[in-house]
Amino acid sequence: MHEESHIASIDDGEEATRVPRHGPSPPRASKGAIWPLLALLLTVQLAWSLYQLPLNRVVERRLCREYYGTHDPTVVDPDGSVEEELCKNDEIQQGLAWVLGAMETAWIVGDFVMTIPLGFMAEKYGQKAILWLNLTPRIFTIAWALIVGFCEDLPLAAIVAGPILSILGGDCVFNSITYALAASLTDDYVTRSDTKLLAQYISKRYHWTFASAGYLLSAKAVVNFLLLTIVIPKILQSTQTTSALRSQPEVSDRVNVCYARICLAVSVFGALAIALAGTIWLLFPSLLFYALGSALPVFTLSLLKSPSVSPKQEDQAHESTETHLFSIVMMVKTLGSLLGAPLMALLWVRGIATGGSAMGTPYFPQYGQPPPQAYGQPPYGQPPYGQPPYGQPQYGPAQYGQPPAPPPNQDYGNGYGEKTDFDQAFKIEGPKWNDLWAGILFLIVFLGFVAVSGISLQGYAATRNYNGGGIYDGAGSVGLNTNTIIMFMFVLCVATVFSYCYVVLARTFPKQFIWVTGILNIVFGLVTAIYMLYQKSYAAGIIFLVFVGFLIFAFISWIPRIPFSALMLRTAVDVSKSYGHVYMVSALGGLLATVLAAWYSITFVAVYVKYSPGANPACSQGAGGCSSGTVTGLLVFITFAMYWISEWLKNTIHTTISGVYGSWYFHPHNPPQGATRGALKRSLTYSFGSISLGSLIVAIINSLRQLCSVAQRSEAADGNIFGYIAFLILGCLLAILDWAVEFLNRYAFSYIALYGKPYIEAAKDTWKMIKDRGIDALVNECLIGPVLGFGAIFVGYACALLGYLYVTFTNPAYNRGGDYTAVIIAFSFLIGLQICNIFTTPLSSGIDTIFVGAAWDPQALMTNHPDLYRAMVEVYPQVQVAIHA
Repeated sequence: MHEESHIASIDDGEEATRVPRHGPSPPRASKGAIWPLLALLLTVQLAWSLYQLPLNRVVERRLCREYYGTHDPTVVDPDGSVEEELCKNDEIQQGLAWVLGAMETAWIVGDFVMTIPLGFMAEKYGQKAILWLNLTPRIFTIAWALIVGFCEDLPLAAIVAGPILSILGGDCVFNSITYALAASLTDDYVTRSDTKLLAQYISKRYHWTFASAGYLLSAKAVVNFLLLTIVIPKILQSTQTTSALRSQPEVSDRVNVCYARICLAVSVFGALAIALAGTIWLLFPSLLFYALGSALPVFTLSLLKSPSVSPKQEDQAHESTETHLFSIVMMVKTLGSLLGAPLMALLWVRGIATGGSAMGTPYFPQYGQPPPQAYGQPPYGQPPYGQPPYGQPQYGPAQYGQPPAPPPNQDYGNGYGEKTDFDQAFKIEGPKWNDLWAGILFLIVFLGFVAVSGISLQGYAATRNYNGGGIYDGAGSVGLNTNTIIMFMFVLCVATVFSYCYVVLARTFPKQFIWVTGILNIVFGLVTAIYMLYQKSYAAGIIFLVFVGFLIFAFISWIPRIPFSALMLRTAVDVSKSYGHVYMVSALGGLLATVLAAWYSITFVAVYVKYSPGANPACSQGAGGCSSGTVTGLLVFITFAMYWISEWLKNTIHTTISGVYGSWYFHPHNPPQGATRGALKRSLTYSFGSISLGSLIVAIINSLRQLCSVAQRSEAADGNIFGYIAFLILGCLLAILDWAVEFLNRYAFSYIALYGKPYIEAAKDTWKMIKDRGIDALVNECLIGPVLGFGAIFVGYACALLGYLYVTFTNPAYNRGGDYTAVIIAFSFLIGLQICNIFTTPLSSGIDTIFVGAAWDPQALMTNHPDLYRAMVEVYPQVQVAIHA
């Protein structure tokens, strides 16, 4: 009879147990070694569980005090406290749900992205070091929540920055390492993750205090404890007595699957019962019934140690395989949480707004049925009739007393009382294809990129066996190989996920978005600087510290300008929800940007594979010879082409969105039909050459900056301080030039979208209008451009850090001397930066178009949008002088 034992770690969100398995008995040392692991699990999970209820109350307390301070100051005690029972109204609870959902999502995103890199670090530095590192974000999150909760000088939105240090390891990293440790000490080890929403759900729906909700959830934890430590082990022990299970592992697997299905059914119906429980007396048995399904992971994760899934290997290889296997499982599990956390928050807010049994909405997805919709209630995302959306300014009713002021080349009668299309509303006198030569040159460069890519990929495909098909099996040492392609795919995933989450954050929390961006960049830059100094890269570490100092100074200077910036961003977001197809264009543009980046990444590696000199079998394949000059020349060309194509894509999106916002600005009451389609058509026809020309200028500057960046890192690696400083100064000058051109392009392309002018003429006219009208003061006051730029830099640095960690811990043959590290970091940064820039283009396009419209016809702002004008005057009184300068 094989020895059987179990382990457990119980709290509201995490339970764990060990189940028996067939095979040789574990070493005797594992009997004592498992107890320190159990103590670690119990301590971490207990602390994390106890933190949840106070966190709910701290955030609710701040929201409650702010709400009643505005609506009914009489209920606020002299010490600033408000009775907890008064904090259960819908608006406060919706705010609480958004904050907790944002924190959960931020924690999961950082955790998800860093699971694989930290897994490699665990192999190099040991699992103990990573577990110690994992404690840092937990301590920081708790401490930061307390600081924000009780420091009135900090905005509540700043609490969302707490989980950002999950990039040092969160639940996914912690669980994958402890699973692997437990698997090496015992036979099987699994965990279960539950929802953290139950505490607020009970408190809001049944009007209980959080303390009382905690006692109720303790009863659920007791059921879990008894089930996982007594009942399930006894059941498994009884089934192990049969000879069939002892001799045939596949029979044991079938038993595990059978019990897993039973637990799944219990969990599903338990979730449904929680959703439908109308009183606390119905909720209590529903919770206990739901807890009976907590053994589901016992049977599902036990299958990971099944011989059919994880056959026996040598000890060292087996330990590494188990670590990677559990890391992958935790990544897949966390990917579900990445989607589930914001979804649960959204459904919870919807349930609060609807009221009644609809507050059980978050638990219906677990059952697979749509939530009920109360009769007469507005759909989610729309306020009751006549009321503004939650969190939006209390604008007065729209003014319909007079027709909207038309743009140039538009008479007052046209577009008022009858529908027009975009071409009629913004008619071009004598339309022609402007700057056609630039459009033709763009197409030639694109075809050249296609040709280089095709030839290089053919050479790569012909020598795929030499270059490997995975992370570790490439034999080539003369250039990049498949290992690098896999790294770039990770970079693409990180860039896409971060950029998408960044846009969602901006749409959901316009004002908080600005605070989070500033704090995020400071924290991330500081962490990167500390890591570089720890790695003894003193030059890079000092540069990052200087950069962090600049970020802190810039962020402090932002604070007075945040209200005006938040107003403009909120206006742009509101318009995007009602006019045109802004976010469809953004989504399609982001998808195309990701595809383009993937294409560029593969071509980048293929050029190295095809043309690197030395012992390279690809040199005899296809056309062209191998030399360092060929590699350098082709890399410069494809990088320039990638910059130009991505800039063209970004500016085409910008021009299209500008057409939508221009339609809203000049025709808010009777917008032109097909504004998105009409603006896109103009961007791809008459304005195609103009967009190509403006994008060409930026592409040339950015290509020079990229070459300067690579040279700067190369000089730093060689220890040439004078060369490093020279390239640093040159890079700064190019950055200033890039900023100036980008600044002008933003408004020139908005002007081109509406009036179809050639690029040079549009740039001159736009700049003259902005200066004459004093709109440059508004532009300087608005932070959206710098904020989005900082966001793109953050995504770029995250991708660069991932590339650095990947190439460091996989240690491919071609980079044993570190020759390609600078190149990989630079191009990883480039990919992240460009993808985020394209994702965020629609956010800035609307604001830029409003400024261009105000410069051209300020009367239209006051006539067509009096509420916006009044709000602008309220937060920035100088606007009255600016637009009449």
